[in-house]
Amino acid sequence: TSEWGQCLSPDWGTGVMSDFQIGISPAVEALRKAASPRSINNAHQLPGASSRLTPLELDANLQVSELMYRNLLEGKKVQIDLDAGMDSWYRELFGEDWMKKNSFQRRELERQAKENGENTPMWVEAASDSADLASEVLQLTRTGGECLRTDAVDREAVVELLESLLVKLRIAPYARCGAGEKQHGLRAMVGVMWHFYGDVEVISLCADCLRLAMTGNQHNCDSLLAIWTPAFPNERHHGQVEKGWSFLRIALDAFTFQAGGDLFPRAAGSTGCSEARSDEAALKLAQCILQARHSPLLDAQLRLLKEPPGAQSCAQRTELKEMLPAVLRVTGQLAGRLKGSEVLSDLLQLLELAK
Repeated sequence: TSEWGQCLSPDWGTGVMSDFQIGISPAVEALRKAASPRSINNAHQLPGASSRLTPLELDANLQVSELMYRNLLEGKKVQIDLDAGMDSWYRELFGEDWMKKNSFQRRELERQAKENGENTPMWVEAASDSADLASEVLQLTRTGGECLRTDAVDREAVVELLESLLVKLRIAPYARCGAGEKQHGLRAMVGVMWHFYGDVEVISLCADCLRLAMTGNQHNCDSLLAIWTPAFPNERHHGQVEKGWSFLRIALDAFTFQAGGDLFPRAAGSTGCSEARSDEAALKLAQCILQARHSPLLDAQLRLLKEPPGAQSCAQRTELKEMLPAVLRVTGQLAGRLKGSEVLSDLLQLLELAK
């Protein structure tokens, strides 16, 4: 919808326009051409970005989309001006004060993009790997929501994507920003932990990737603790307020299994995961969880576990509270086997916040 608004003339009734009669084929062709990046003025967008709009521009484009849909439904002509620039359109419709505020927002977007290395090769490749990984372990429901995949997951594809991502995350801070773009990579890696809790190779790769994605990146660290990635039949819809808890609940469950404990009962089981265990994999998961200490959200979530869950609490918070005694017991047992492990000592100290 945001690109459609960039194709409309500031004057809905006059000007040099393409003259399309509303009908199935002409209307669809008009929209296709209008939405094509080659047919619009993208001067205000960031280099390499297909669509990067300020909050004010997003609001403006929603209004434009509404007008365009209304014209189509009423059988009016779709009036398109491919030569008019967006700034002139914004200025005429919203005024100079709006333009000044929008210019400030554009500069802030550009600053953030430069700081994150947006559209640099490492950023783009990490973002692409993350989106592909998300498509492997997450699914869309019939109502348009998102949840953890319920059918088979392609293990070879997951391993290939994690190995590719790991190389980039080790050497490039910009790759960490790309992996955190729109939380795709963070949700995907939480999903990998859910599906492959008993696959030593996959869970180890995932723990390393997630730990590196948080290293030196406060945004990723905070985002990871805030996201909510539910298991079917629950689902998350686009724009829905995040409930948190997914990372801590799923990571501690995988850690408990790898450390020798039992997996917490789940409504939607894993997708053909093996059930191998490894103390080394458990340590990698512990390191990943400890890396999240840099977010104040982790401390807050653990302290909230002392309180009884409310009526509106998500299922993952309730499950995490039920899991906690077993997690503490298994962590203590692993620490006994691996005497002198600072990682396990730190994890036990962290988990004490929830007691």
